[in-house]
Amino acid sequence: MLFGNKGEGDRKKKMEELEEYQRKFRNLESDRKAYAEETVALIKKQRGIVDKLKNENQQLKDIIVHNFKTQKIYKNYKISIMINQ
Repeated sequence: MLFGNKGEGDRKKKMEELEEYQRKFRNLESDRKAYAEETVALIKKQRGIVDKLKNENQQLKDIIVHNFKTQKIYKNYKISIMINQ
């Protein structure tokens, strides 16, 4: 009986250890999913900001071209160089 009890204790200890590792795995998996979702949301937000800045940049370029044209200082080669820098 003494050996049987020891074997049962080892088995119980191993089962508890397994359950602990399974719990930790579930927590890590949950953290991974949350991180992935946060990352996707952040990338989406950053893409929106980049698109907004691209639009704003184009508007500013259009204003510059318009101002050069209205001031009769407009020269194709100069404006082209300035805009593309």
